[in-house]
Amino acid sequence: MLTAIIGFALVKLLWYTVAVARRPEFRVAAADSGAAMAILLAGAVYAGVRWGEPGAPWLIGGVLVSLGAGVVQARRVSVHRHFNHNDLYHVVQIAALLLFYRAGTVLVDR
Repeated sequence: MLTAIIGFALVKLLWYTVAVARRPEFRVAAADSGAAMAILLAGAVYAGVRWGEPGAPWLIGGVLVSLGAGVVQARRVSVHRHFNHNDLYHVVQIAALLLFYRAGTVLVDR
């Protein structure tokens, strides 16, 4: 199983490298990040349902908060002219990183 995951990650890395070399735009990086988050979400839901993984809810929360941060960035949500959408994105992403950190502290090695 681990070999398959590593193989998939290498194929994804190769795809990203070729895509960004052909089109060096932020959209390519955002699409890659979105794909990684979708894979993480699917794995967390599966682990939560299948094994009752204690870190799964934290991972799911982290992915959803990251999605919210992406919406803030894409919609250019701003709270002040000196605190723009990019600043707010990073503040929201801090909350997502805290959730990912918490997930890592309670994950169980199987």
